[in-house]
Amino acid sequence: MTTGHPLIALRDVTVAYGEGDSRVTALSALDLVVQEGESVALRGRSGSGKTTVLHAIRKIDKEVGENPRLKDEIDELKRQLSR
Repeated sequence: MTTGHPLIALRDVTVAYGEGDSRVTALSALDLVVQEGESVALRGRSGSGKTTVLHAIRKIDKEVGENPRLKDEIDELKRQLSR
């Protein structure tokens, strides 16, 4: 059952490294919404951006701050994603 509020929501996330001719776009306009109770698997070949997505989720984790319930839920989701 979902609460109507996503546990994780990434909207239009773009991550690029480097500058000029050496600029590499790791993620381009990524949207990811994970509702409470959903299971998610990140799959792809090496270099496809899986770890970059996890880093974006981790940024959300840092912004959670002092909300221990939400932090616990995010930690559990990250454990599930790393399996």
